[in-house]
Amino acid sequence: MIGILGRALRAGGRFLWSFFVDDTPEVLVVVAVIVAGAYALRGHDALAVAVLPLVASAGLALCVWRAVRDRSAAPGPAGSDTADPSRGRPNVPDRNPPLSG
Repeated sequence: MIGILGRALRAGGRFLWSFFVDDTPEVLVVVAVIVAGAYALRGHDALAVAVLPLVASAGLALCVWRAVRDRSAAPGPAGSDTADPSRGRPNVPDRNPPLSG
């Protein structure tokens, strides 16, 4: 029983690490700031109601901005000579190489 619980906890921990850190580490930072802010404002309800949604909105805007920026820097469409094979876009050699002459 303890072995099953240990494996489940490790799997859950790997999932959370992958979810919060691997793909978008800024989400981890935003969540930590929100939790710390909620703790710091625990006695100031009116201030917390005003500040925490602003922090969450700013964090969401940051994540969207980074995603758009990263996507716009992505390589060209499939079949172009600048495609990135790690993204599932194979490099296709030029069908008409220059004639040597």
